[in-house]
Amino acid sequence: MDVKILIFVVALSFGSAYSQSCYRCASISSNNQDIDIPSSETGYPSCDDDSLQTVDCSTQGGCLKIDYSFQYNVDTIGPVSTDVVFRDCGTNLDRCESATEEQLNAQRDVINSMLPDGTEFVSGSGNACICSGNLCNGAPGLSISITALLASLLVSYIVIKW
Repeated sequence: MDVKILIFVVALSFGSAYSQSCYRCASISSNNQDIDIPSSETGYPSCDDDSLQTVDCSTQGGCLKIDYSFQYNVDTIGPVSTDVVFRDCGTNLDRCESATEEQLNAQRDVINSMLPDGTEFVSGSGNACICSGNLCNGAPGLSISITALLASLLVSYIVIKW
């Protein structure tokens, strides 16, 4: 009987097809309540919702997460800070790149040329990460693979029966 259970657990661990799932959302928030930037205008569901949307990214093989903070001066309002979070499919790599305040400030003229009149870029910083784990572009937290879960259940079963 014990051998049948072991074979079943091994078959479950290695017999499943690979699929890459990622979170898909976008959120833009501001410290100024006079500025309303609805995330729905991005075409993505909000990252602030309790039920984040997941998508199949098996074709791309990985996930993407972008997290940036920007500061602007807006003529009619004054200083404004925004936070941008974007999650979607990405490439099959495990890598993060940071854009420091220095690097973004070096691009100040280019950034200001893309902004509407009366809005001036002050500074910003952030990270863009691509990862290959299932749902790896979520908020930081504890995650466990199905293989690790099944292995721990098997070890627990063996210890109890021993």
